[in-house]
Amino acid sequence: MSANKNVFGESVSPDDGLTSQGLRDLVLNHVLNDLKLFIPDGTPHAAQRMVEIMASLEALTETVAITAMANRTHLSALKTCDAIIHGDPELKVDDPAKYELRYRAIEQQGDNEPSYDRLYSLDEVMEEYGQEFVETFWGKFGENCPNNLILANGTQLWFTVVRYPVASQSAQLDNVEQAYVAPSRRAGMGNA
Repeated sequence: MSANKNVFGESVSPDDGLTSQGLRDLVLNHVLNDLKLFIPDGTPHAAQRMVEIMASLEALTETVAITAMANRTHLSALKTCDAIIHGDPELKVDDPAKYELRYRAIEQQGDNEPSYDRLYSLDEVMEEYGQEFVETFWGKFGENCPNNLILANGTQLWFTVVRYPVASQSAQLDNVEQAYVAPSRRAGMGNA
């Protein structure tokens, strides 16, 4: 696949990898290239319609990209679930599962065991931290991971994205996840 130009005239190559901003640029370029299809001449409230079309197509493409990544790419398996969730989707397990991305936040002081370790669905992480924080530290596709933030007191916050089973395997992992997620909740990690 060859490089394309985004709306700002910058070269965008598939070799650059998929990012959430890159996906938004692809959607915008697609709509602008087919503007007459999406917003025919004489359409009332054309600007508002353009905003609605962009939001709808961005949501669709994000869902497709996240689903494809979770089920087709090599992601890190959670250490405690390695026997159930393998990082390589080509290695089959007994139950042909579908996966989703989970957003992991870990708090660690020095070399000590993590004092906070939690997995979030996309909806949960967006509600807990807000879109700007998620895009900065995780990236909706995990493009910024692994990532860490070192606080003034030396505490490290780590952000990763992992593969997690949905549907039939989720029930098997309830007990594992309960043991895996640290019960403490760090104040101040929320909506930043």
